[in-house]
Amino acid sequence: MNHESQGSRSAGQVTASAIRTALILASLVMLSGCSKKYFEWTEDVQLSDGTTVKVERTVRYGKVLRELGGPTSAWISQATVTIVDKGKQLPTWSHPMQPFILDKEQETGRWILIASAMDYCEYASRFGPPYPTFPAFVLDVDKWRYVSLPDSAVGRKANLLLGVPGGSQPKHLTNRDVDNANWRNLPDLVFRTVSTRTLGLCARDLSSKRKVSK
Repeated sequence: MNHESQGSRSAGQVTASAIRTALILASLVMLSGCSKKYFEWTEDVQLSDGTTVKVERTVRYGKVLRELGGPTSAWISQATVTIVDKGKQLPTWSHPMQPFILDKEQETGRWILIASAMDYCEYASRFGPPYPTFPAFVLDVDKWRYVSLPDSAVGRKANLLLGVPGGSQPKHLTNRDVDNANWRNLPDLVFRTVSTRTLGLCARDLSSKRKVSK
């Protein structure tokens, strides 16, 4: 079976209900009755040039949401990514959003990390118009700096784990482990890519909230 074939649905904007359903698995962790809120692990990340880099990751969850008769989920309160380059830890990226894509710009040699703000639009609004669904950050020497999403990122598939490792997964994940886990949790490709169907999600969401508040 072709993993990606399940993501080829009709074109158009992704509905809010579809976003909410998918993000229960991606941006929200299914705790299944467990009270654990902090997770740490390492994973291999394959970059666009074919090379692989190791990263150290943590996710901390905040407010717990309990569904009657169902599983428990919680919002990400902080996620971190630390690149280990040639045995050296680089400055840590840290935001309450879902890390999505990590790469190294071939022209500048700078590290770039793209996050997903789907369901975290209020936080992403701090970056100002156009209120990005996928905020991008570049590593400038000793700190990560917000930048506009590069055009080359559109259509790119996530190469970082979306969510946290399951109980049966090892503490260190290969890039194959990550790809398989992302596909299992989010079969629809639109939720695993920087998709044109979700690019304007935060702008639409924030605009509708402002109209309601008036």
